[in-house]
Amino acid sequence: MSITVLTVDGNDLATDLGLIIDSRISGWRDMMGVQRKFTRVPDKIAQQQLTVQVQPAPRRLIVRGILEATTVAALNTNRDTLKYRLNLGELTVTFDDEPTRYYKAYPDGPNPIQVTGIHPALTQLAEEVAISLVCYDPRQYEISATSVGPFTADTAHALGTAPVGASFAVSGTTFTLTYKDSGGLTVQTFTITSATGTSPLTVDMENQTVLDNFGVKQDQFLTGGDFFLLDPNDGDYEASSWPTVACASSVTSTYNKAYL
Repeated sequence: MSITVLTVDGNDLATDLGLIIDSRISGWRDMMGVQRKFTRVPDKIAQQQLTVQVQPAPRRLIVRGILEATTVAALNTNRDTLKYRLNLGELTVTFDDEPTRYYKAYPDGPNPIQVTGIHPALTQLAEEVAISLVCYDPRQYEISATSVGPFTADTAHALGTAPVGASFAVSGTTFTLTYKDSGGLTVQTFTITSATGTSPLTVDMENQTVLDNFGVKQDQFLTGGDFFLLDPNDGDYEASSWPTVACASSVTSTYNKAYL
């Protein structure tokens, strides 16, 4: 399917503003990049060594199309509205070839919207636009969340192709979440010791925080282990073999599958 529609925060810009997207789009189908840090090897000329610190690189989306209207005044209004909508902070961006997935994007660069008039520019009812967006989180997400549980025993968590942090709602005040690869080997544990009356607790692995039943941050409840991401590399995406999570207390996990 060719891309004809750009949806921002649930608003179809073709229907609302007459923005028709053409085929000159880049970035949305590229593989997620990484930033690798190198250090120079002592006493070695022009040699470098890769460190263990590898961070995701921002994804940049370039969207080009035609902004149309029935009158010059309407075209001016549509242009103003487009600028306004793209200046509201983090944007949820979806293309119509993958309507079930979205990106988290921000306007990018000194001129995130570039407008080129079509001659005669002052009386034309259409103009070319180029929209530059950056996704500091380069992952693509499923719009519909995945919920697993409630469970206690080792339970598989189906994933996309990228790691993602789940939110765990746990009934209990003292418990350990145990994360294992698909072969049953423990990758990470996460132990909580909290006060009576704070259950159920929510462990947000993506944002690395613990919330009590009033929604108050209680990160001091973490007494062992560390936060972890559900990682498809701890299983086999092609074989649908997934990592597992277990907890002696009843737990329900929620997350949006992520893709490279």
